[in-house]
Amino acid sequence: MKPSSLKDIKSDLKNCTQEELLELTLKLIRFKKDNKELISYLLYDAENDHLYIESYKEEIDEAFSQINRSNFFFIRKGMRKILSQTKKNIRYAQKKHIEIELLLHFCKNLMEFRPSVKRNKVVMNSFETQIRMIKKAISTMDSDLQHDYTVILFEIVDLD
Repeated sequence: MKPSSLKDIKSDLKNCTQEELLELTLKLIRFKKDNKELISYLLYDAENDHLYIESYKEEIDEAFSQINRSNFFFIRKGMRKILSQTKKNIRYAQKKHIEIELLLHFCKNLMEFRPSVKRNKVVMNSFETQIRMIKKAISTMDSDLQHDYTVILFEIVDLD
């Protein structure tokens, strides 16, 4: 089955009643966990960016504390899982300052992680990729915010 175009869906949604829209939304929420997370973000977290950032930073900290440290395979696997969840939450927000804050926090936790991952090439390549993404996002911000975020970035990179 070929999905309809966004334009067609948008025009049809405009013609729906409020009850029909509610029913469609509830079906979407039941269909996939990502949809439920996105609706939750839009309804409860989109208004307060600072609170959203802080609560997700706590989730990152918790996830890092629960990583299996027995060998580097499990460490890499845990870090990839944390990073993919972080990227998903960044995608929900679609705001550069949230992207920068969460990726900075992820990188900071990665550099402070014990046992050290600095000698693991796969993890360090991922770290460097995230640093490049942070730099790219910082370049789109206002000059004072650029300076503030760059200072934080250099502190994290100096941990390396």
